[in-house]
Amino acid sequence: MKILFSHRGIFGKDGWGRSFFLAQGMASLGHEVVFLTIQKQASIFRIENSFINGVTVISYPEFFPKKLKSSGFGLLSLLLKIVYSATHRFDIVFCDVPQRPVGLPCKINRKIYKSFYVTEWWDYYGTGGYFENKPWFFKLLYGRKELKGEINERRNSDHVVVLSQYMKEKAKSFNIKNVDIVHGGCCTDVINPSYPGNKNDFDQIVFGYIGMCENDFKRLKPFFQAINSSEKIRRNIKLISYGKNLSQKTISQNNLDGIIEQRGWLDYSSEIKGLEEIDIFLQLLDGGEVARAGWPNKLGDYLSFGKPVMLHPYGDLKKFVENNPEGFITIKYDSNDIIETINNLLRERPDLKKMGIANRKLAERNTWTHKAAQIFDFIKKGC
Repeated sequence: MKILFSHRGIFGKDGWGRSFFLAQGMASLGHEVVFLTIQKQASIFRIENSFINGVTVISYPEFFPKKLKSSGFGLLSLLLKIVYSATHRFDIVFCDVPQRPVGLPCKINRKIYKSFYVTEWWDYYGTGGYFENKPWFFKLLYGRKELKGEINERRNSDHVVVLSQYMKEKAKSFNIKNVDIVHGGCCTDVINPSYPGNKNDFDQIVFGYIGMCENDFKRLKPFFQAINSSEKIRRNIKLISYGKNLSQKTISQNNLDGIIEQRGWLDYSSEIKGLEEIDIFLQLLDGGEVARAGWPNKLGDYLSFGKPVMLHPYGDLKKFVENNPEGFITIKYDSNDIIETINNLLRERPDLKKMGIANRKLAERNTWTHKAAQIFDFIKKGC
């Protein structure tokens, strides 16, 4: 089959970790896949074409500000995507945020060529969801269209893919049909395992976190409170973070000097060596409505690296962890519970390598190719 993806943002960013790897999974099943995105550095005169892991990636120029480009808005790139879509026949078209203009190329292709239109619904953007935290000017200029479009675009698509049971129930409440759950996958073809070594009684435990930013830092507050609860924990715990570097002011205000080591963005294909010293990856969200609507995409990376994961299970994660407990250390979203868990780790020193091997095996059963096949199974049943 010929498959088209209309990506909402910039090459390598803005949901790339799900959309592109899902496209790659479909290519590995033998399908011809084209992925439309926006260039990192805009050039009005050049369209960039590349072939990455079986996927044809076409990156278009765009002169809109980065924030708009990253959110599914554009003018030049949108026009060029529409031209491409209108002149190429596809069997299936995918869009990740169809309520934004980025969905137009898919809808036009369906109109002209009768292609099968699949929309993904990663998060709940409406009232009570991400919409509440949008700036006032977004609500004023695009708010009404965003709220209506989030629902209507899914109603008008041929199939909807959500990331959780919570969102499937939400879709049903809006009378949206043909909805199926596909959790995030694992990049075992890109990420090689880096199993932790077992620790003796005098070694630090090194935690790792991928995708750090100011918002994620706030969500990790119970973990940092636990670290600062005693000198014993501070002396024996270290956190290596990848992603956006936090300001020195933020680190100092939270008493994390000497505790957190920031390494910037991580290129999985070339920087795995630095991950060898990480013992346990950290995944921590409060389990509120926004968290339950989605699925933590970084979890697939953690499992692929072959490391134990310390997390707070909520929503669909509860069943996932219950069914695969060997590589997980479960905690509550509470600093006191995290203190107790860390003290137990320091005292009992579990077999971290064995836990990491279990998680790598779990990753190999949940690759993006498996997720792509799952979507095709759902589509066949719905046709």
